[in-house]
Amino acid sequence: MDAPERERSAAPQESALSFQCHEEVVARLSQLYGDTRHADVTFVVQRDEASLPQRFPAHRSLVAAWSQPLESMLCGAFAEGGAKEVRLLDVEPAAFEVLLPVWHA
Repeated sequence: MDAPERERSAAPQESALSFQCHEEVVARLSQLYGDTRHADVTFVVQRDEASLPQRFPAHRSLVAAWSQPLESMLCGAFAEGGAKEVRLLDVEPAAFEVLLPVWHA
């Protein structure tokens, strides 16, 4: 075996089954945003006690992947860990609404 042949055999071989699918993953995950069929948590968000609450269905695992504090709340030993609704007070609903699509993509 000559030197170029050894280098080729030592190089990592790309599997015939490997492919790049980042765009497809993002597209499919983004379809989950706003889809209540599979949402497993609803955030009830209020700026303050005097304001009207707004409800946002979401996917616990996707939100937890993006936010360490929410991961602790949603997946830890807190009461919210098994709750279907999670109340967030002192959070601007419009800001939360901007983050949700990002967390689902």
